[in-house]
Parts: sequence; structure tokens; C-alpha cells
Amino acid sequence: AETVVADETAVPGETARPEPVAGAVPHISADVVAHHLPTPPHIDGDLAEWAGIVPYLSTHLVYTAPGWDGSEDLAAAWQVGWDADNLYVAVTVVDDIHVQTQTGNQIFKGDNVDLQLDVDRAGDWGSKLNADDYQINLSPGNFADLPPSAFRFAATTDGDSIDAPGHGIQVAAQQQVDGYTLEAAIPWRDLNVTPTAGLIIGAAFNASDNDTPGTAVQEYF
Repeated sequence: AETVVADETAVPGETARPEPVAGAVPHISADVVAHHLPTPPHIDGDLAEWAGIVPYLSTHLVYTAPGWDGSEDLAAAWQVGWDADNLYVAVTVVDDIHVQTQTGNQIFKGDNVDLQLDVDRAGDWGSKLNADDYQINLSPGNFADLPPSAFRFAATTDGDSIDAPGHGIQVAAQQQVDGYTLEAAIPWRDLNVTPTAGLIIGAAFNASDNDTPGTAVQEYF
């Protein structure tokens, strides 16, 4: 039993959510298969339990801050699983300089990863957010005095994205020589989803980078 997560990550030259064309199939850069996990992984940032599960890469440049010099110093590979309780993600991030000073809804201003999820992709594809869209930001912390953390944003029927901090997301990370590994369990209840084999949702898997110590800014996404 597998659930399928369709990746809607933008490709160069396109907007992240292009205007829909009547009757057209939305652009999908890759179909990501989330494997059913008979035993829940330990959320500790050690990805040994994920051996054998195919990783998917975040390969498209979405955003750079003014003054970015074009350095290709960030890469992320994702593994995805599920069971009746949670959506699980394991991420291997290659990053030469680690900077994260933020918590809460500001963790996007440091090194972090995020998932943008449309849990009713087939029912409401379009260029606007709606009430079944979520963004989950996952921070590895700073591997010193700032622990890993998660923050959830939820969309409204008016197309706005608002803070939705009351969640049960678990996240852990381990620092590596060339970056970090991160593992998270996202309760389906926090996405208002009852999982079933064959479920298709829209997803964009992203990594953000800040290479300037002492700052809080999203430089590369």
C-alpha cells in the first residue's frame, strides 16, 4: 500500500502556482511515492531506518535575495512515508554554512526545510490558496542552544496564509560534516486528512538557506 504525493515544485521561468488552463493537467515535475511504513520511524534525525526508500531531490531555484552570488551550496534529498497516524519525512541537506537563529513563524529566515501541501489537489487546482492548503516549516535549530522546531501555516477561504501554531508535529535533526539530516512526523489530523492507500495530494518540497551568521534572512530557496 502506497500513497502518492504529486510534486508541484516550480521550474525555472514559471511561477510557483501557474494560472490554470481549463481542462489542462497541472505541471508536475515528479510523482513522489510515500511508502507505507509498518513500523513508525524513531524521530531522532538518524536516517538509518530509511535505507532503501528512494529519495527525491529539491532541484528548482525559486527565490534568491538581492546580492546572492549564485553559489550552489544547498541541496536537499527527501524520503517520504506514512501510516494511519502521520506523514513522515526524512531530509538530507547539504549546506556549507549553518545559520538558524529563529523560532515560530520566523524560522524560514534561517536554514530550514518546508512542505507546501494541497490536500485536495484534484478538487481545487488553481492559482489561489484555499482552506485545504498548508505549509509546514521544519527547522533543525542551531545544534547548540536552539532546538529543532516546526511551525504550521494554514490557508483560508479568502486565499490568505495564517499562523496555525496548535499542532502535534515532531521534528529532530542531527548535524553532519556537510550539512544536516532532519526527520519529522506530521499528524494527519493537523492536515485535516484521513489517509488511504492511493491518496494523491499536491506537494512542494523546499529547502531554504541563510549563509550570513548573525542575521535572520532567507537568502536562497
